[in-house]
Order: sequence, then structure tokens, then C-alpha cells
Amino acid sequence: MKNRTVVFLSLAAAFVLLMSAPFLVKGCGWLALLGFVPLLCMERVASAQGVRHFWWWHYGTFVAWNFVTTYWVCNATVGGGIFAALANALQMSLVFGAFRWVKRRMKRPSAVPYLFLAAAWIAWEKYYLTVAQISWPWLVLGNAFAGTVRLVQWYEFTGALGGSLWGWASSLSVFGVVAVLS
Repeated sequence: MKNRTVVFLSLAAAFVLLMSAPFLVKGCGWLALLGFVPLLCMERVASAQGVRHFWWWHYGTFVAWNFVTTYWVCNATVGGGIFAALANALQMSLVFGAFRWVKRRMKRPSAVPYLFLAAAWIAWEKYYLTVAQISWPWLVLGNAFAGTVRLVQWYEFTGALGGSLWGWASSLSVFGVVAVLS
């Protein structure tokens, strides 16, 4: 149990570092291409070991990412910054929880739940950017490349959601290689 906690905390910290750096440090956008690999590895370990209440782990990880990346909102209003980070993390966690639900419903191992995760995440981002009454665009995955403009000259055609697709495609590809090798 203690060993699993250390593994989960290490993977959560790696996720937060990989996903926060592109939003905070100019030129680190390429880290977002690997950003979701630690979270997917953490989910894989939790599934393999039958961890109950894993939702708290991925929610906590999303909360940490939100706070590290958008801490500056608290300069305007502490309560608003805390609420925004917790609410945005909740939405991210609901998408990730839907992925876990789909994954559990599959009779055998398949790539379908992972494709569902990427599609659901991008659909959530699209909804959030266009339809939702309250928009919180800072942590749209495609915006991670804002400080690495040379990598995303093609955004004029796809917008930030094209970058989100690129981030998910690369993270899922790297995770697939890691999963096969382990």
C-alpha cells in the first residue's frame, strides 16, 4: 500500500511537471506531447491492482495541475481562483472518469477506451471554448504550445484544438510503447 502511494505520487508529480511547464516556461511546449503519459501509467497501475476510489487520485492530480498552472488567478480573487481550479479539475476528472468507465466495460483490452478519452477530452474543450457560459481556456491542451510558436504554424488551419489532438496522439503513442515494453 505504501509503495503504491509513492508510485502514484511520483507519477502525479511527473504529470503536473510535464503539463505545467509548457504553460509557465516559454519554449517547453514539446513537454505537452508527453504530458499525459504519467497519468495514463498511473491509471494502468490502478486498474491492474484493482485500486478502489482511484477517482480521488486523478482528481487530485488535475487539481494540482490547475493550481500550479493558474495560481496567478488568486491575485485577483483568492476564492475565485480556488473555485476555478477545483471546478476545472472536476470537469477534467469527469472526462477521465468516463474513460475509466468505458475501459471497464470493454470485454478485453482494446485501444477504443483510449481513443474515446482523446475524443471526449477534445469534445469537452470544444464545448468549453464555444458553448459554455463560463470559459476557462487557459488549460486547453493546444494552448500549451503558445510559447513554442515554431511548432504550431499550422494552427491557422486547426486552431488550438488541433494542438490538443496532437498532444493526445503523441501521449497515447508513447504510452502505447511504454505499455508494450512493460
